[in-house]
Amino acid sequence: MQIREATVSDYKAFTEVSRASFKQEADRLRLPYRDLNIEPPGYDDQAMSLYLIEQLMCYVIEHEGQVVGGAVVTLTGKDYGRIDRIFIHPYRQGKGIGKQALQSIERLHPTVRIWELETSAAQPHNVAFYRAVGYQSVFESSEEVCFVKRVKQPVDEAITLRYEERSIKGAKRME
Repeated sequence: MQIREATVSDYKAFTEVSRASFKQEADRLRLPYRDLNIEPPGYDDQAMSLYLIEQLMCYVIEHEGQVVGGAVVTLTGKDYGRIDRIFIHPYRQGKGIGKQALQSIERLHPTVRIWELETSAAQPHNVAFYRAVGYQSVFESSEEVCFVKRVKQPVDEAITLRYEERSIKGAKRME
């Protein structure tokens, strides 16, 4: 399994795998309402995929040279990350690719200390999966489960000193 940042040339494959993954789950569950965790807005639209790739941080997940999944990630500052979407083609699920992809995303962003994501409460296998990879539920309702993963990162003394120096300089300017 490899993960790389998505480029505009990936938008068709990104859409195809997204469509297969989310549609298969929606068809399997047949909920009487639209659950946005199961069918996120634009999950099956090439224009939306292109927009996501151009405007946000998107990753393509490959296995044996083939696109088998994707992820959309939002970073806020250097310490906080959110997995907005992660999906693996239904034919490739259950093979450890999702676990490897999440771990790879975390390694790609070594300063992130808090990761968040959510899934539908109608997907108990997703809930179990996220718990198994270290996420803890912080909110549960009949519709969704929200997770947080706190990552212990070694403190980089040089970064801490530079941050403190900037804070002191900023405070002096304000005086």
